[in-house]
Amino acid sequence: MPASPIKHLLSAALAVLASLTLIRGLGRAGLHTAFAKVWKGSWIFVHPRTCLEVATVLTWSETRPILQAQPRLMFKYLRGYIGADLSRKERASILIDHYGFLKDRVVRDFFRMIVDGRLELWRQIIGEHLYRICLTFPRTTHGEGDLSLIFEADRVDI
Repeated sequence: MPASPIKHLLSAALAVLASLTLIRGLGRAGLHTAFAKVWKGSWIFVHPRTCLEVATVLTWSETRPILQAQPRLMFKYLRGYIGADLSRKERASILIDHYGFLKDRVVRDFFRMIVDGRLELWRQIIGEHLYRICLTFPRTTHGEGDLSLIFEADRVDI
């Protein structure tokens, strides 16, 4: 039975992705890093449904501000996000459930508010000093969390 056109297309796309990533990776960080990136990227082609489910959640009108601020968030589950003992499908499922849970429980502009600035959760003035606890969206995807809780004293992060 001949292979379907979809399989050919996926194979060709994987070959292009692999060659481009390898060439760039070799020039920047070496062979090991280049192959690691190709391996992570190829997982998307083998499991496109999981990738589409993550993409769907992150492109909802409510969550879109987060994806616009940090586009690589969509691929966070491909790395060691949450725990090395979990599979990529499990990590993707946790990411999907996390944003679905938040979307159903926060005000519509919540994600826009934490991307654009800090959402103040608590404030206390003691004498001439202002203390605040704020929630914000971190600008890096290498950490575990997708939200940052910041304690401030006189507008300086502690």
